[in-house]
Amino acid sequence: MNRQEKLWYLKEYYYKNKEKINAQNKEWRQKHKSKCVDYQRKYAQTEKGRVNRNKLANETKKKYPEKVKAQNKLNHLLESKRSNITNNDFICAICGRQPIEKHHENYSLWNVFVPLCKSCHTKTRGK
Repeated sequence: MNRQEKLWYLKEYYYKNKEKINAQNKEWRQKHKSKCVDYQRKYAQTEKGRVNRNKLANETKKKYPEKVKAQNKLNHLLESKRSNITNNDFICAICGRQPIEKHHENYSLWNVFVPLCKSCHTKTRGK
């Protein structure tokens, strides 16, 4: 069987057994998730991990300056001692769970946001 035939066979097999394969992949990811998180945590503590994280943060600041400004202003407002509002005062606008993220529709209006939990925020990013 040459390479082309093997690729064709694998595509056909995938389309016929898509649900089974996806279930196996999901099971594998759940089983190995803790290992991956541990490796990521260990890498983040190394010198190379810190350098790469700082590099990524600087690239984000350059690419989305208005986003970073809005996030910083809002976090400063919520963390200031004059503010009576805390993150625990909000609930997710979609599912009602305790949110840990704030979604901005327009970054120029930094104090207007929608509180969302992590899973709901991930779903709204694609829209």
